[in-house]
Amino acid sequence: MNSSNLAIALIKLVAVALDDKNEMVRLSACHALENMGEKVATSEVITKLVSALEDESEWVRRGACEALGEMGDKAATNEVITKLVSVLEDESDRVRSSACKVLAGMNETAATNEVITKLISALEDESDRVRSSACKALEDIGKKAATNEVITKLVSVLEDKSSNVRDSACNVLGSMNETVATNEVVTKL
Repeated sequence: MNSSNLAIALIKLVAVALDDKNEMVRLSACHALENMGEKVATSEVITKLVSALEDESEWVRRGACEALGEMGDKAATNEVITKLVSVLEDESDRVRSSACKVLAGMNETAATNEVITKLISALEDESDRVRSSACKALEDIGKKAATNEVITKLVSVLEDKSSNVRDSACNVLGSMNETVATNEVVTKL
């Protein structure tokens, strides 16, 4: 078996492990795919990881998010983005935060109105981890996120109880340059 066929067989075995009955095996499969990154970003692997976003285990769902984040542009499809948006409602703040980070990594590909609206909602999440990750995602999405609604929400986040969230909001507003240079923003900063 040549190295190309061996690699394909290995990828298929790891993808099959995503369906294992044991949570640790499924999590390890996610980590293996995450470590292999774009090299294994086939439609079969991406589909398996999207399915794993509904796993009963919080750790597997989070691992699937992180693996998708390493798949590069091949994972930045409408199907994956739509699923990640729904994961922003996950019961686990770690999973919600990971979904924000993956959307952030997709940059302007994820800059749809639906994604931006969900990230604005995530700025009110009970978890400061999620609120901070949502700020970072809005920053990475770029200019498409520099709307009046986003800016107004980020200004209100400057009063968040968490210093990490306030810091993240400052960074986002700073990255939007002259778009946010209003008296209200300058006063809050």
